[in-house]
Amino acid sequence: MSTKIRLAKYIAHAGICSRKQASRLIDEGLVTVNNRPANHIDHVDEQDVVIVNEKEIKGAALSLIHISEPTRLLSIS
Repeated sequence: MSTKIRLAKYIAHAGICSRKQASRLIDEGLVTVNNRPANHIDHVDEQDVVIVNEKEIKGAALSLIHISEPTRLLSIS
């Protein structure tokens, strides 16, 4: 099961632009989600079709890596 994230964050993680710039693109009407104009409250995942400046964004899924150390291990950086 995939988790939906805010549209601006999705665009930023795809490497298109920053979140602030993505927000401006949404305001200018240059972003569509599933063939309809996007707005700031849209949340998307990998199954949604996101188009920015007439180019489809693919594979902007987020990955979370959790690294933990044993409780008695001392790390010095």
